[in-house]
Amino acid sequence: MAQDIRRKIYTLQDYLDPEQLPVWVDHVPLRTHPERRFHSHRFLEIVFVRSGPALHLLEDQSVQIDRFDVLLIPPGLVHAYDRCDQLELLNLVFDDTKLPLPILDAHHLPFFARLFPSQDKNANRNTADPVMTLPETVFEPLWQEIMLLKREIAEIQPGCRFVSLALFMKIIGTLARQKNIFSEEHTQSVSLSRVIEYMHSHLAEPLTVHMLAQYARMSDRNFYRHFKNATGSSPLQYLLSLRLSRAAHLLQGGVPRKEIAASCGFCDANYLARMLRLHHIC
Repeated sequence: MAQDIRRKIYTLQDYLDPEQLPVWVDHVPLRTHPERRFHSHRFLEIVFVRSGPALHLLEDQSVQIDRFDVLLIPPGLVHAYDRCDQLELLNLVFDDTKLPLPILDAHHLPFFARLFPSQDKNANRNTADPVMTLPETVFEPLWQEIMLLKREIAEIQPGCRFVSLALFMKIIGTLARQKNIFSEEHTQSVSLSRVIEYMHSHLAEPLTVHMLAQYARMSDRNFYRHFKNATGSSPLQYLLSLRLSRAAHLLQGGVPRKEIAASCGFCDANYLARMLRLHHIC
């Protein structure tokens, strides 16, 4: 098998003229993929599985893949497919070291670095498992965008590199955003957003860190840490700032201080006045 692998190390030069954008799309129609053809390549490959099941093979792994799975094959990884009767896929391949890509704010998407090995310090993740399974409502429009990119690359006409790069960026951005939906960071962000909404609607109640952590479905320690990392304040400091902000707003409307104290979670009007002075609000 080693000799077979050495004969099958693909590069983008196998598909592209050196003057073209270092991006290529390969559509493998249903029932046409060769079985157990182990190979590697010198570019990154994103595989979009439209129908299955089939087996994705590494030298020491075998994983079933199916509809709407997305695989990420880093440069140098030896892999193959088996039981391909129902397999249809698209390969989006590119060399990120030669791609004139403006990163802009893409670093805010945690999965973005995985798609660009030259920027990912932990890019060595050799696994046969899919990196994600997309909803059909996301997968099918993305498939059509990739097929549009395939046609644009094939048509040598003025502006094709410009348009191809724009399409490529849209595809990668969509993919990186979808991974973020399922990431731990995003889940924690959603939980903290729900907690802040809960604080807003329960300012009059005696909230504690433990109560808020339970609402977020986290341990007290993890909740405190994630909340402070996200907001820069402890949960109770943040809660106090919400109460004071609400109290200041009500004061401007002429609401009596006793009512404001009761509705904003302060024990009495004197304590409210003291806290407002302490924080230089009024």
